[in-house]
Amino acid sequence: TITDCYATGTVTNSGSGSYVGGLVGSPSTRDHITSTFYYNESTPCRALGSSQDILSNVFILQSASYAGAAGGVELSKEAFEHGEATYLLNGGAEHGTVWTNGTVHPVLGDETTAALYEVSVKPKSVGTKATATVNLPDGYWVSGDSLIGYRAYVPAGTEISLLFGGAEAVQLTVSPEDALSAVNGSYTAAVQGDIRVVYWLEDEKDLPDVSWYSPTASSFTIRTEQE
Repeated sequence: TITDCYATGTVTNSGSGSYVGGLVGSPSTRDHITSTFYYNESTPCRALGSSQDILSNVFILQSASYAGAAGGVELSKEAFEHGEATYLLNGGAEHGTVWTNGTVHPVLGDETTAALYEVSVKPKSVGTKATATVNLPDGYWVSGDSLIGYRAYVPAGTEISLLFGGAEAVQLTVSPEDALSAVNGSYTAAVQGDIRVVYWLEDEKDLPDVSWYSPTASSFTIRTEQE
């Protein structure tokens, strides 16, 4: 078992075989790799040199072309640098502290490591006419776009503000319900845990609901006909 590790070295294949992987070249079905990543911009690789169902919570740097056979959830360079990879390696909503942000990718933390929390601001439906803006203190990064929504990863106590716009009053679903405070047409929060906001316009309430989607998830729970 390999857990809570990472590799950044250059990977080359000097032999006749094709078992090239960022983490393991020729894995066994008895192996298991979890909460681990491979990161190298010059030799982007899949995690494994052969296809085996042995990975859990494993990430690789997003690339237009890869060596290697299979494995690893693709994350952008920005996601590795600005907290999303750290949050996911720490178990997402489990809010672990094994990993912390490094300069260009997560590194192993220590007893001073603080948990990161996810701020998720998503449209309820594709093509909504409502707009959202997420404002963070300097040094923090907002990922995503108006189609899939916005995400940020910050420690407890971080002050955020949200601004919504549209042809009519924007409707919100917020979890936890008391996470946001309305101030002069915008919303503010001092982050103390994960915050999830879904927004839409009243005349869009019957459109298909795609707010459940996440680009880093491999499975989803669909609960309603709209979803």
